[in-house]
Amino acid sequence: MQKERFNEQAARYIENIGLVEGIYLLKHDVKPNLRLITLVYGGSTLTEEQKESIRQKADGFSLTDTRIEFEQGLTFDKNTGSSEEMERMKSELQRLNLLVLEKNRQIERLSGDDSRGLQMMNELRTLYPDILNFSVSASMIFSDRDTVGERTEICVLRTSGKQFSNSDKEKINNWLKARLQTGKIRVFYEN
Repeated sequence: MQKERFNEQAARYIENIGLVEGIYLLKHDVKPNLRLITLVYGGSTLTEEQKESIRQKADGFSLTDTRIEFEQGLTFDKNTGSSEEMERMKSELQRLNLLVLEKNRQIERLSGDDSRGLQMMNELRTLYPDILNFSVSASMIFSDRDTVGERTEICVLRTSGKQFSNSDKEKINNWLKARLQTGKIRVFYEN
């Protein structure tokens, strides 16, 4: 349980320190048993002040007793080449870093985060107390004329026998679309 909590706090911390004054986090390694986070930055070489600032940010994520270590990745210090080439490479590095962050978010969404469903059920129950069970899962929907499936969130709500009005169903569907940040959902109601 403590390892899981440490990993969650470390993930939030790492997302927060992905870019520091134009220097990009290329990779990281989290070792909960050792309470150690190793960070590899690319771009210009980190100064001691920047490293200290990054370490201090860990306190805001309940990582005060965590050792933060730094390794230098790819560097573009001022004396290593033309500024035009350096800017092009920095821009590409930034694009790739954003792509990695987006892919990580997609992986988290697709990984079946059980706490997401529980949290959503509790939120729905405050508005609709007759909901007994709630399930949410990312799925691929295929048809006989498509070779590529369509990613869709599947939601199932089971009630204590109450039928929801069409107006309530529309409100729930709209809330789920906003909460799941997608327009591609299928919602099934069971009584």
